[in-house]
Amino acid sequence: MKLVSSAAMREIDRRSQDEYGIPELVLMESAGLRAWDVLRARIDSIRRSASICFAAGRGNNGGDALVMARYAALDGFQALVVLAAEEDSLGEQARLHAGILRNLGVPVCEWPSAEDQCRKTIASSEVIVDGLAGTGIHGELRSPLDAICAAINASDACVAAVDAPSGLGEHWRIGMPVVQARWSLTIGLPKTCLFAPSGRSLCGEIVTVPLSFPTALIESPDLPGELIESSDLDRLIEPLGAGDYKTRRGVVAVVGGAIGTTGAPVLAADAAARCRAGLVTIYADASVHAIVASLVRSVMVRPFDNLEAALEGADAVVVGPGWGTGGSRTSQLEMIVRGARRGVIDADGLNLLAGVVADGSRIALDESWVLTPHPGELARLLGVDTSSVTEEFFDASARLAARTGAVVVGKASTTVVAHPDGRFAVIDGMNAAMGTGGSGDVLAGAIGGLLAGGMDGWTAARAAALAHQQAGRSLRARVGLFLAEQLPAEIGRIVDVGGAARR
Repeated sequence: MKLVSSAAMREIDRRSQDEYGIPELVLMESAGLRAWDVLRARIDSIRRSASICFAAGRGNNGGDALVMARYAALDGFQALVVLAAEEDSLGEQARLHAGILRNLGVPVCEWPSAEDQCRKTIASSEVIVDGLAGTGIHGELRSPLDAICAAINASDACVAAVDAPSGLGEHWRIGMPVVQARWSLTIGLPKTCLFAPSGRSLCGEIVTVPLSFPTALIESPDLPGELIESSDLDRLIEPLGAGDYKTRRGVVAVVGGAIGTTGAPVLAADAAARCRAGLVTIYADASVHAIVASLVRSVMVRPFDNLEAALEGADAVVVGPGWGTGGSRTSQLEMIVRGARRGVIDADGLNLLAGVVADGSRIALDESWVLTPHPGELARLLGVDTSSVTEEFFDASARLAARTGAVVVGKASTTVVAHPDGRFAVIDGMNAAMGTGGSGDVLAGAIGGLLAGGMDGWTAARAAALAHQQAGRSLRARVGLFLAEQLPAEIGRIVDVGGAARR
């Protein structure tokens, strides 16, 4: 499914009206009806006498909320409306729907002229629909929206946001007022700002409310973003052939390990082997060779000084897990990039790469290479502070991809995969169980395993990151909090597309 900015969604809305002749009134009616259907499915357990407050602003989000209020009233719920402005100052469509509600006898109060009544309505409601402001907002919520926002957040109600929690847009920054929602009913297509790590926790469950926009508009190749979900794995990963053998499944070289971090390359190697690679070898320094060798059974362990020749036979390399950054590591990284066909640079490999960039040099990468930074590593690679990366995580990942020529997997509470040509994919996360030591090593190995099997970097990065998240959700549902060493086996089950049918 395409993932869009607020500007791109407005353009789709405009073109639907101008080029296809779909009236704005029809689009608003459809949005309100379908959003109400989605919300009603989530509140059916609430008795019909429950009060639902619809807080509506001047614009189209307010109009959508007012349409929802009409359908709620017609379905027998106690609908109450709080307008964030005098009725005669609403937009044309919102004003029309407010008038219909008054004709139906739905109580409507206006802020600020009836502020006390509005506050009582908000405080006493069991469900609140937030239609105060849309995703195109610039800057902070202004009066009276900020006060209404505060009243909503102070209530005990379940909050459903129309399109996005009011206040949350592409220019939102931590500390700005914003409605805290249990559900975000995003209209038409999901919006990028909903999934930004800095504000994702404010959105609750994100549900896309589909509208009948022309397919040519909502599936246009000119839209660079996509939201990928578990159902997309089948199109990203082809089944193994019944006659595939070890080397045909791919050969992976994992370079890593140092004193105190011997587990990192083991996790990466295990994930690569579970992610379809037929042969995996860890290349470790002599100081830790024996320790690493004692930790594995199904992968080989070789001395690091054999690596240069081995790269010729490897289909992909994973470099960096627990590797360290001292000594001649930078020159070794440069040698690996020159000698390998494709690969993943992770952890200490990224810190070494950041040092090269800081010196004004450049290691030649292309889209057959995948970088896997968390926010701190991303900040070092871009030469900026971590806080700026956190607030503009998607943009920062895209800048690094464009700068290096590699595919970038930005790791945070949500994951973004950025292609150097501007395409990007987002995978919703919000699974605190994934915040366990070694999970990043597992992801790097999983990408390496898929690369070795012949996938391009863009596809391997998206497929592995999606399988990694799915494995985390599955494990948490089944066993609760888990360790990183449990992830590879679960990933192996998930990426065995078609395997169940053959068994």
